[in-house]
Amino acid sequence: MPRPASAASHAPSRRSLAPGRFLAVVAVVVLGLVTGATTASAHDTLASTDPADGSTVAVAPAAVTLVFNEPAQALGSQIRVIGPDGSVVSTGDVVLNGASVSEHLVDSRPAGTYTVAWRITSTDGHPISGSFTFTATGAAGPAPHGGDPGPHGDCRRERCGGPHHVVHR
Repeated sequence: MPRPASAASHAPSRRSLAPGRFLAVVAVVVLGLVTGATTASAHDTLASTDPADGSTVAVAPAAVTLVFNEPAQALGSQIRVIGPDGSVVSTGDVVLNGASVSEHLVDSRPAGTYTVAWRITSTDGHPISGSFTFTATGAAGPAPHGGDPGPHGDCRRERCGGPHHVVHR
């Protein structure tokens, strides 16, 4: 009487897997691991600042601007500017405009070295941070103006880096 065939006898043996097929499977697994790790660590990067890191300017600007390779998220993003005397000279909330993030400075800005410390929420949701300095050779004071400062207070186009949405409280 013939013997019944067992399920084990129909399973492919290790020797029946071609070496090329085995290497292809290993290559796909390794590629998936490498690609996944690269994607997970792709945070935004700082492309430029205005004023530039280490630069010397005639007077401290009315705002500092950071430009990234991707737009930042508003939640958790902040820029803090410390003046030469150690006081905070940044004021208000950060302004996001595409890949640019800006922070306005107070009207009275003395000559000296300024430190800009920033923390931005990257496109992938992770925080990135850094700092830079610039030096102002002269002081900036409140701009003299006569009469009504207009609907946006003292934040005119030439002082605040162009058009943006202003919320009045």
